[in-house]
Amino acid sequence: MPIRTCVGCQKRDEQQKLVRCVAEASGRIQIDEHARLPGRGAWLHRRRECVEAAARGGFARSFRRRTQHVDVERLSEQVEDEESKA
Repeated sequence: MPIRTCVGCQKRDEQQKLVRCVAEASGRIQIDEHARLPGRGAWLHRRRECVEAAARGGFARSFRRRTQHVDVERLSEQVEDEESKA
């Protein structure tokens, strides 16, 4: 199983335990449900504290560019929804 690093907590974990996010051209963060969207991806644990840490700079660092303001509530809900699907 591939190993990825969470952009929130910086801990390494199996890919299946994380969710992939991509930055749209506008800088908006989007969940990549099937891990197939084009572009640079950032991996994130399905935990609110990781989403909050990623929003404070992890996404910008990972995508190597500025991102739009991250709505932590919305993104946390989406990440949790992905966990229930997995």
